[in-house]
Amino acid sequence: MIHTMPAPSIWERYSQLLTVRISGIERVGELAEQGRIEDARDHLISSARGAWQYRWPTGRTYTLRRLGEELDTERFQALAPIARMLTDEEPGGAAAFLDYLRRRAAPNVASFVGAPVAPAAGFNPQGQYSVALWNAVVTTGDPAVKAALDQRIAQYLDPHLVITWHETDGCWPQLVMSSLFHGGIDDATLCKLILFGLDHAEQCNVTSHLSEPAQTSIGGNHLFAWISAWLKFTILFPEFRRTPALQHSVIARLDDETSKQVMPDGSMIEGCPGYQNCCLYGASEFLRLAAEHGLQYPGRVRAAWARMIRHVVGLMRPDFCVPFFGDSHDRYVPQYLWQLPRFYDMSELDWAVSGGKKGRPPAYTSCAATSIGYYTMRSGWERDAVYMCFDGGRFGQGHQHEDKLGFELCAFGRPFLVDAGDHSYSEHWMREWVVLAQAHNTVLIDGAGQCRWREDRDKWYSHVPLKNPWTTGPVWDVTEADFAGPYERDIGDVKVRRRVVFHKGAPPFFWITDWIEGTRTHEVTELFHFAHDIGVVEEIPGGVRTRIPGGPDLAVLLMAAQGGGVSVERHCGERNPTRGWVSPELYREEPAWEVHFTGAGATPMRRDFLLLPWRATLPDVSARLNIGGGSPAITLTIGGRDTTIALPSHIKP
Repeated sequence: MIHTMPAPSIWERYSQLLTVRISGIERVGELAEQGRIEDARDHLISSARGAWQYRWPTGRTYTLRRLGEELDTERFQALAPIARMLTDEEPGGAAAFLDYLRRRAAPNVASFVGAPVAPAAGFNPQGQYSVALWNAVVTTGDPAVKAALDQRIAQYLDPHLVITWHETDGCWPQLVMSSLFHGGIDDATLCKLILFGLDHAEQCNVTSHLSEPAQTSIGGNHLFAWISAWLKFTILFPEFRRTPALQHSVIARLDDETSKQVMPDGSMIEGCPGYQNCCLYGASEFLRLAAEHGLQYPGRVRAAWARMIRHVVGLMRPDFCVPFFGDSHDRYVPQYLWQLPRFYDMSELDWAVSGGKKGRPPAYTSCAATSIGYYTMRSGWERDAVYMCFDGGRFGQGHQHEDKLGFELCAFGRPFLVDAGDHSYSEHWMREWVVLAQAHNTVLIDGAGQCRWREDRDKWYSHVPLKNPWTTGPVWDVTEADFAGPYERDIGDVKVRRRVVFHKGAPPFFWITDWIEGTRTHEVTELFHFAHDIGVVEEIPGGVRTRIPGGPDLAVLLMAAQGGGVSVERHCGERNPTRGWVSPELYREEPAWEVHFTGAGATPMRRDFLLLPWRATLPDVSARLNIGGGSPAITLTIGGRDTTIALPSHIKP
C-alpha cells in the first residue's frame, strides 16, 4: 500500500476543525515533509491519543433522566423511588436526590466540604477557578461573580468545550460537595454536575484501555491528576451502577501508570523535579483517601512512591528546593511532601519535610539518578553546603527544556549559577526564551543550541540506565555526559562532551572540562547564568567573579583552552536578542548576569574551567591546570597565596 500525506496547508485546515488542542501535532507535518511517512503516521496516532485529557465532541447531554437511569437501585434500594422521579423528570426529583445525599451516613465526605470564605477586597472573577467563584457568590451575592460561575458551570456541562484538569481534579469534588451542604447552586444544575463526574470517570476509563495510551505525548503529572479526579468520583458517589467497576479500574490504572512512569532510580519519565513533587503530593492524597475509605491497592505502588521520595530528597538543594530543571516551578519540597511522613517511616523524609528540624538527612552526600541522568554533588546536607546538580540525562516526556549538560550551583547559603526558570505557559517572550539552551548553563556551537524536541519521541525517556561515568568518594566526585545533536540548525557533526569534577576538600571547587569533537572550525560558547539577586559580576583576568558585600562569592575561571583564543562577555537584562534574564518564580522576569566564554577554532578542541565558591569576600584569584607533566594538579592563587591540589589517579587529566 502506498501512503500519502496531505500538504501542510491541509493539515492546518484539519487542525482548525478540531475542538481540542493536540500537543506535538506540528511534528507530523515536519516528518511528512522529510518523506518519513510511516513515522508521521505513528506520530499522528501518538499525538491524537495525547488528547485524552479533553473530551471529544459528543451528542451527550446532561439531564435528570440520565442521572436516574445511572443510579443503582439494587444495591441502594432506598434510591428506587428517587430514581423513578428523576427518570420521569418529575418535579422535586433533583431535590429528593440531593436530600438523600445529605442524609446518608457513608461515605464520610467531610474532607471535601468547605465552608464559604469571603474573598479578599477587590476580588476579580476573571481567570478564577470554580471553587473561588462559588465562595464569592455565596458570601457576597455579587451578580457579576454569579455570571462568571454560571459560565464556568456551562463549560463543565458542554461536551464540546475543554475543561481543564485543574477543575476536574481540584475543584469539581469541592464545588459539588460544598454546594451540596452550603448552597449556591440550584438543585437541577448540581445534579448535572454530579452526572458530569460520572462522564469524566467514564472518559478516563475508556482512554485507559487504549492499546497504546498517550504515554509519549502527555506528562506524568497530568495522568496522576486525571486518575485522582476519577478516583474521587468513585469515593463520593458509590450509588451509581458503574462505581464499583470504575473504582477497580482506576486503582488498576494507578498501578499501571506507576509501573510505566517511575524509573528504577525513583525519577519519573518527565524528568521534571518540580512536577515530581506534584505527583508525590497526589500520592499523599491517594494514601489519605485509601486510609479514610478502606481502599486496597498493590504494594508495588507504595514501593514505587518510596523510590520517588528518595530521589527527590537526593536531588534537593541546601534550601530544600529541587533543581529548576524543566518547568520545575513547584520546587519547595516541604510544601508538597508534608503529608507523606504519615504513611512512610523514613527518617530522611521527616528531615526534608521539616526543613531539617526532625529526622536525619541521608547517610550519603552525593548521588546519581542513572535512569534520568541527574548527578548531585554536595559537601554535606547543611544549609551552607556546597552543591551542584548536573543534568547529563534524557529529555524527558513532558515539561522539558533544552538543558542537557547544564547545572545549578549553590554554596554557603545561596544560589550562584541557576537555571533561568519557566516563567509561564504562555506566548510571553520570556517563556519562549527560557526553554532554549541559551537560557541554561550549557554550550552553544556556532550560536546554535540544542533542539531535542525535534528528535523522535522514543528517545526522550527510557527505564534503561544511562552509561554516563560516575564515581563518588570522600574527596572527589566525577561525572561525564555528552550531547551530539540535534541542534537548532544544521551545523554538521559536532559532539560536546562535558565532565564535572567536584573537589570536596579545602577549598571546595568544581572543575569542568568541555571537549568539542568534530572535523571543522566552530565557534564555541560556554554560558553561565547567575542568580538575579547578585548585583555585581565583574570581569577579572581569566574570567569573572561576583562582588557580594561580605560574601560569599564565586569565581568562574578559564584555566586552559585549546583551539583558539576565548573572549569573555557579560550581559544583563537585554532584548533583541534576549540575554541576561531569569524567572525566579511564575510570571516574573528579573535581569540577571549572563556570562559568555566564546572562541572559534578547529575541532577537536578543549576548554577547562574552575568554579570556585568562597565563604567570605573573595580576594584576587587565578587558577592553573597542570596536566603536561607527571603529577597532574590544579594550582589556585588566592590573595597571593598558592594552593596546589594534586589530582588523584582515577581522574584522567
